[in-house]
Amino acid sequence: MFKQNINIVGIPILYNIFEEIRDNLSFKVSSFDNIESFSKFSSKNNLNNENYIIITTIKNKNFFIDIKKFNVKNIFFFMSKKS
Repeated sequence: MFKQNINIVGIPILYNIFEEIRDNLSFKVSSFDNIESFSKFSSKNNLNNENYIIITTIKNKNFFIDIKKFNVKNIFFFMSKKS
């Protein structure tokens, strides 16, 4: 059985929340400051399996869907709140 991986890209506050409760989680959480650092990680670790979820902001949509062609069902996009 594979452990699910949550990859958070560009949302450090969300990672901090997961980090606070990580002892109660059954999955691994990783944080990346930007899409460049995530891109290096994904190339090195070949994220072509179904055991990952990516959480990022909507501004990174083009990178994940058009450029890297990740499976859309594995990505959650957050929209920024308008002030």
